[in-house]
Amino acid sequence: MKTFNQHLLESSSLKTFRDIWSKMPQDLKKIVYDLKKQPQSKLHHPEGNVLKHTIYVTRRALKTGDVDLALAAIFHDIGKGSTAGVHPKTGNITHWGHERDSSELVKKYSKWIESMGGDSENVLYIVSQHMRMKVFKDMRPKKQEKFKQHKLFGKLKQFSDKIDTGGR
Repeated sequence: MKTFNQHLLESSSLKTFRDIWSKMPQDLKKIVYDLKKQPQSKLHHPEGNVLKHTIYVTRRALKTGDVDLALAAIFHDIGKGSTAGVHPKTGNITHWGHERDSSELVKKYSKWIESMGGDSENVLYIVSQHMRMKVFKDMRPKKQEKFKQHKLFGKLKQFSDKIDTGGR
């Protein structure tokens, strides 16, 4: 059974990253385009810069037919532009805390998200929690259970396991 958001995406003209891009406010386009300047760890992101990763993740999300997942894909790493740095001990590229900055941008563009057929609260949850899913298996069982109780856990798990992966 398809969700309301899946029906919205199927009936909309959002089939590609470019379709979403063409409907973005200019200031958001600039933030997204500037992700091209942000390198990432080749170990986790062999595709290269943050913009390339965002495009690949968005393409996978669009295939699900769920507009919330597609819009979460656009925003999930957008905060990397403002959090880029070098880890003082390892010398590796880091974007520590990027999910907080990404979440703030979801809030800022919540009206646009809604105008695209998305639920801004759902997008915010996925964006704000996507890094926690990277350490889900390391959580204590009680914490895992509490996390699993959230109504959007299935969508978050799908995003983490199948959509937000490195490479093409």
